[in-house]
Amino acid sequence: MNASEVKDQFDDQNIKSCRPIIAEEEEDCLLSLQLASLESAVDSRLKTLQNQLDVLSDNQFIQLQLIHQLKKKPSALQANRIELLKKLIEDNGGKIGLSEARKRMGLKKNRFSELLAVSDAFLLNTNKTDRRKKYITLK
Repeated sequence: MNASEVKDQFDDQNIKSCRPIIAEEEEDCLLSLQLASLESAVDSRLKTLQNQLDVLSDNQFIQLQLIHQLKKKPSALQANRIELLKKLIEDNGGKIGLSEARKRMGLKKNRFSELLAVSDAFLLNTNKTDRRKKYITLK
């Protein structure tokens, strides 16, 4: 920006306050006015960006809450199956093999995995002697 653009940008009062100053100091005054203008522009842009960041983080938090709520709500059928699995585990002494529980309930692997993912009432553990075998216990 040159001096004429800066003069056009500011009101007459600011320029009149700079007139009595000699030519070198007038340029310094115009540069300081230009610097003040740039600082205010940067401040306003920074405030705008901060507001946008606040809105985005609020939206992200809301989305995470909604996703969490969707994952945690089991359907009526899943709730019945969860109760059945709890009873099965209790009747079996507090723990049951993963494949055995799935077979007794008559579910496919993917449905059984969905059931375990929806409920937070179960712990999935591995057998200490045979790491390939997994068993389910109640929390």
